[in-house]
Amino acid sequence: MRSSNKLSSNRIAIARQRNFTRIIQAAAASAMFVAVTTGSPPRALTRPNAAGIQVVAELATKNVRAEESNLADVVLDAIRDVDKTDAALVAASSFVELTIPKGTITPNDILKALEYKDDTVVVVKLTGLQIRRALEHGLTLLPQKNSAFLQVSGVFANIDASAEKDKRVTSLRVGSSTVKDDKNYTVAMPSPLANGALGYFKVWDKAKAIDHDTNKTLGQAVTDYLSGVKSLGAKGEDRLAIKK
Repeated sequence: MRSSNKLSSNRIAIARQRNFTRIIQAAAASAMFVAVTTGSPPRALTRPNAAGIQVVAELATKNVRAEESNLADVVLDAIRDVDKTDAALVAASSFVELTIPKGTITPNDILKALEYKDDTVVVVKLTGLQIRRALEHGLTLLPQKNSAFLQVSGVFANIDASAEKDKRVTSLRVGSSTVKDDKNYTVAMPSPLANGALGYFKVWDKAKAIDHDTNKTLGQAVTDYLSGVKSLGAKGEDRLAIKK
């Protein structure tokens, strides 16, 4: 009887081992299929920046509703990188208050700054005048905090906080060139903003402005962008230079 039980147990163990081997082989085959059909390894198998990212100066969103945020700058650059657009705009309401000290971090630390990681990145076409009007709309309550305040990438503006409303942007560039009111620019932004949230429907008509949805989430955009970044926090040119 003991010999029979031992034999039965051995057969069960062998069967389990075979099933486990089949599962591993199936997973490997699935991964190979993804790599062949898409030209790249599946996301689950990639481990970007395993060594971490060096933060050389504190990153924060604590004043994201009233001034440029260097932590928001990282997110905006990632969003603009998705479709290599001329500019990117994101409203302050898309961010939570977060401070990241100097040291080594991972992309997940940056993702904590996002309130809505699953919003997709949408590309819209705006004139220079519409970009100016969008910035002015976000500056309406300045110096008070405003959820509609815009963080930017690819855009450089000088702002006079003491000027009357709708006349606070004193100079404006996209890239290295002064903005032309009648020129069209490609602008990346989260889907709610593209659809006119926070009063931006007054600045552009989504039916005319939206070019396409990239179908990439903000979270994935940031993760992909940071896979090629080794350090963050170095001081660059002010994007929103506010004279108070």
